[in-house]
Amino acid sequence: MPTNEIAPLQFVHRLEEIASETIKSSYPRYWNEDFISRSFLLALEKALPSVALAGPELRRRIHWSAWKQVGSAENKFGDIAVLVRIVDADGLVLEGVGFLEAKRRYPGSEKYDQLASGQLTRIEEHAPHAMLLLYDYEEASAYTKYQLYTGHRARLRDLIPPVTNDGESLGIAVVEETHPFSGVFSTHMLVTPIGLIRSINLVQAGLYRYATPLSLQLAMRFLNGFDLEFSREALRTAKGWLDSIGSPRYLLTITVVPTPQPEGRQLHHEGINTERYIRIQGHEG
Repeated sequence: MPTNEIAPLQFVHRLEEIASETIKSSYPRYWNEDFISRSFLLALEKALPSVALAGPELRRRIHWSAWKQVGSAENKFGDIAVLVRIVDADGLVLEGVGFLEAKRRYPGSEKYDQLASGQLTRIEEHAPHAMLLLYDYEEASAYTKYQLYTGHRARLRDLIPPVTNDGESLGIAVVEETHPFSGVFSTHMLVTPIGLIRSINLVQAGLYRYATPLSLQLAMRFLNGFDLEFSREALRTAKGWLDSIGSPRYLLTITVVPTPQPEGRQLHHEGINTERYIRIQGHEG
């Protein structure tokens, strides 16, 4: 593949590196959800403002921007809105939003406190696909159901093929590709559906058995249009236009376009309320 493109698993690996660096720089001195979320989104935009992603049959370019709210804090939709706009090769445009409610693990505890059932109920009522975003200062094992071509349980970095200076993959030792495996990732940021957590009333670190690394959620789910809300209310909330409900504290806008890009289509998000949101880049760090 061209040297300016990366493979999907290498992309996931880079997201994991950014997440790990964010957690290590936040703990213990700045161990709160607001600082961690802001730092991660800022680092994401700085490190990967635009990514050329190459799969077996599809090449796409991903652009993302990080925003923070300057008005009142989030209310009924969570801490972070991930606004995704996908433009297909035939010009079809899909726009949806994923909502994340961030929670940190308390030092010396196996629990994520402040998982108030009333708060989770309000979020789920407005955003049925909303997720908890869990920050852990220790590495957490997450069971994934994504098909990873490896013959054993491995840490994420062990699944990434080595790359030479010219960008060519050297490959990795695998069992036959006809035997994909549901692997176990070590990560510091995980997501799990709010509806699932409410149904089992589980607030301990044991909920990782139902969690997915944030890196995979971004790369494999959100960027393909899964686990998003598509209602007018959800989109207007994410863009900062519904004062009666309030908007998430942070906004990550993602645009996914094929390469080459189709003509005659608006490729970037429209209608962001710039009186409610300002770009993090340039105002922080």
